[in-house]
Amino acid sequence: MKTIICGPPHSGKSVFTANLIRLLPSGNYLRISANGDGEGVWTNNPDQKDVMRTRIKGTNTEEDFKNWTHQVECAHHDIVIVDIGGRLQEDKIPFFKACDTFVVVSQNSEGIDNWVKFGTSLGCKCLGAILSEQGDLREDITGYTPYVTGTMSGLERSRRIDGSRLLNAIADAIVSQSGFKRYTRPGGDNVIDMYDIGIKLGMSRSWKTKSGIEVHNVWYQPQHAARLNDYLKTMYWEKGNYKIYGARSIWASCLAAVSISNKWTSDIEVHGISSDSYIPISKLPVRFSQHNAITTTLTEDNEHALLSVKLPPMFSPKTCRKVSLPPLDPNKKLLLSGKMPNWLAMSIVLSYRNKEKYVHVPGIGYIKVEDRKHNRLGEITQGISHSTSQEQNKHSI
Repeated sequence: MKTIICGPPHSGKSVFTANLIRLLPSGNYLRISANGDGEGVWTNNPDQKDVMRTRIKGTNTEEDFKNWTHQVECAHHDIVIVDIGGRLQEDKIPFFKACDTFVVVSQNSEGIDNWVKFGTSLGCKCLGAILSEQGDLREDITGYTPYVTGTMSGLERSRRIDGSRLLNAIADAIVSQSGFKRYTRPGGDNVIDMYDIGIKLGMSRSWKTKSGIEVHNVWYQPQHAARLNDYLKTMYWEKGNYKIYGARSIWASCLAAVSISNKWTSDIEVHGISSDSYIPISKLPVRFSQHNAITTTLTEDNEHALLSVKLPPMFSPKTCRKVSLPPLDPNKKLLLSGKMPNWLAMSIVLSYRNKEKYVHVPGIGYIKVEDRKHNRLGEITQGISHSTSQEQNKHSI
């Protein structure tokens, strides 16, 4: 089932969506940002200054809408959440025609009425209408039929909303009507199921719908990085070809790749959430190149080497064959930054021999995914001070 989150600008949709997703079954949902202003759910992370530095607002061109519509049409997950932005315009029509249901979040009743009328006229079913108000966090459910209605205040960025009856009612409606019944583990002895591991290690939230469907949402926390590493090394430290499934978190994905990578491991693949296929993780050449498929910027101080990566439009695993990485001092701490798919971040981390490696998570900081000497995995640093850094190299496409 494909569900649109819509409503006027500045109504708290991003915060609402970030908290809603924390209630959905981890292995069975996909979020699509069909909006130039849209970014990942990391925009709701605590450090909003870091989020704003990372966030890149885009435009909504005709070609963009075609690509986003195609993504929505081709998505085949049990649950697909689509962020279409806040302006009620005709360019939103294809999304409603491609989706089944929608939820409105608006700071006024007029906005709710307009979006409900617009969505239902295009054949979409409304699952919820939330009146967003300013002020301290509070909520009230005003009805369940024909769809969930209520008011919620305090939808401010960086806020995590736990125990919300209103959010849970919307999640219940989505899960119950999506056709999802239970989490199905992928087959194969060589599959490393990150969802199942998260549940086993107690890193998940669990709840049941009114109809009795059990939902698990895995959430890897940096303070438990060492536990994850120990589990992976204990269970998968042997010769073989491994497939990593359920690698949503970029830092946990990189940590998993490092944990199982050794001189006997011959091949690693990771499951792509959007493509629903396994992507090979290969080490990339570390050398200067005049014809590179990505743009990299290397910034260094006495202790750190910060590698920032920028990708061209429509970057794919095939394009990765044309990627090379700049050489850097192996004695420095590697800090990896940039908006990129997990499979590319994993390849980059495995390509360098630095003893300490960190991956940037916007709004959190740089999370340590490898430390051969001290093993302080999950440690968070804010990176290089701009006042002491020096830009060393920049390689363009």
